[in-house]
Amino acid sequence: MAWSSPKTWSSGYVVLAADMNNIRDQLNATAPATVSAQGDIVIASGANALARLAKSTTSTQYLANTGTSNAPAWNEVALATGVSGILPVGNGGTGATSLTANGILVGNSTSAVAVTATMATKGHLMVGDGSGVPSMLAVGGTNDHVLTVDSGEGTGIKWAAAGGGAADYQRFTSSGTWTKPAGITSIYVECIGAGGGGGEGGDGSDTGGAGGGGGGTRTHLWMIAAQAGSTETVTIGAGGAGGSGGAGGNGAAGGTATFGSHLTGYGGGGGGGSPGPSGSGGGGGGLIAVGSSASSSVAGAGGGPDGGAAGSGGGGGAGGLFGGAGGGDGDAQSGGHAFWGGAGGASGNDDASGIGGVGGSSLYGGAGGGGGGWGGSGAGTDGGAGGSGGQIAAGGGGTGGTSGAGGAGSAVNAGQRGGDGGGGGNGGSAAGDGGAGGPCGGGGGGGGTGDGVAGGTGGVGGTGEVRVYAF
Repeated sequence: MAWSSPKTWSSGYVVLAADMNNIRDQLNATAPATVSAQGDIVIASGANALARLAKSTTSTQYLANTGTSNAPAWNEVALATGVSGILPVGNGGTGATSLTANGILVGNSTSAVAVTATMATKGHLMVGDGSGVPSMLAVGGTNDHVLTVDSGEGTGIKWAAAGGGAADYQRFTSSGTWTKPAGITSIYVECIGAGGGGGEGGDGSDTGGAGGGGGGTRTHLWMIAAQAGSTETVTIGAGGAGGSGGAGGNGAAGGTATFGSHLTGYGGGGGGGSPGPSGSGGGGGGLIAVGSSASSSVAGAGGGPDGGAAGSGGGGGAGGLFGGAGGGDGDAQSGGHAFWGGAGGASGNDDASGIGGVGGSSLYGGAGGGGGGWGGSGAGTDGGAGGSGGQIAAGGGGTGGTSGAGGAGSAVNAGQRGGDGGGGGNGGSAAGDGGAGGPCGGGGGGGGTGDGVAGGTGGVGGTGEVRVYAF
């Protein structure tokens, strides 16, 4: 029978057949461990018991200890419990035992990875500081601050107020001083010259009405902020005075508007008075020159560089792109139209068959004044309408007088265009004054001629203006 415990033989013991039988019986006591396939392993499954562990067919498995009382088994390596030590960077690890919470890993060649400071605070930015490991830049404490370069900072940047200033607009309707806003880079300036005054109507019967004043030009300039001083003197030219004095006096030219020494807007010429025949219209101001003033028999030409010709027995010539238009001459002749320059004033009416001439219009500059009415009878004739700013069409400005003074020109949308021309005064026994030119360079209307009474005074030209846009 089989031994119940391991057999111990002393030195020199002779193994008998019975002993061999016992060995046989011991091996046959339990099912033998058969290794029948390539890769099988024999393991002890218990005390004095052998068992077969078949090979695993899954690659990369290893023989693992599954516990104190359990037999070994094939299994993957459990990273949580089956690995000890620190995996170096060269083997795909971090080389570190712990990492800062909310930090960012930074490569460090073959050494353990570095970790930035925490990014747990809202708004933190990771910024290189030249030391290798980036720093954390805290969010700025003031709304609307921006990141700016500053070599004095450890990170080379910082939060600061925006370098560019807010857009700024200043409109000058009287002389003053412009102060350059902080942080701007560009400046756009417009100067509008003042309108010329209308001529005065005569005081005798069978006399034509006076001419309207020419409109002021509108000039413009872009410049970089560095070209302007910290302050600049702004001068606003006064509107030309209307003719007066009771003897058919001529109107005066409008004053210039200036922005320091950088830009000038020239005024329109005055309208001609009418001591006898109808007065002629004044010329509109141009880019480089004031419009010419008129007399009772000679119209004013538009200011250069491409000013319109003065009318000669007809309407005034149109101005070029930047030139003023010419004034009308003769019986009820219209002033010429212009683009950036001032429009021409109209001539007065010289007989009972019509009304005063219509002032010229300008797309961007000041419009011309209308001509005054004839005064050869008690009722006389009506004055002509002033021109309109913002269009190229006859009339549209101050209304011509029908029983007295002409209507004043308006400054509708004055921030975008020049002023309207004043209307001419009605002639006759109720001789009316010419209407005032609208602000921003409108020409004054010509006065109506009186019938046995003093003629109407010419309308004053509209004042100039300067507009400064800073960005």
